[in-house]
This record gives sequence, structure tokens and C-alpha cells, in this order.
Amino acid sequence: MHLAPPVELKMLSTPWPFAWWGIDLLGPFPTAVGQNRYLIVAVDYFTKWIKAEPLASITAFN
Repeated sequence: MHLAPPVELKMLSTPWPFAWWGIDLLGPFPTAVGQNRYLIVAVDYFTKWIKAEPLASITAFN
């Protein structure tokens, strides 16, 4: 167990307190309809809203 000396807590501020997002790229999976092999997933942790889209390839464009 790592023990660190106690320190004062520091407040974190953000201009949008409820804007906390997570984005992840998953894959490669076996090729599916439309030559899709990857999945991009975005999550809004405040509203629990999830959006997922299949991708054929991962490039800067998509």
C-alpha cells in the first residue's frame, strides 16, 4: 500500500460543471454489413446518454 502525506484538497472548477463526456474506439471486430469493423461510442455521464456508430475504418476524417 502506498501512503502519501496528507495535503489540502484543491477545488476543481470547470466552465460547464455537468459537461463530462467519454469517447472510446472499439475493435477491430469481424467484418459486418457495410464493411464495418470498428465502433465509436460517446457517453454523456450526466444525462447517461449514449451514442454509438459503426465505422469501416479509423481515419482523421471520421
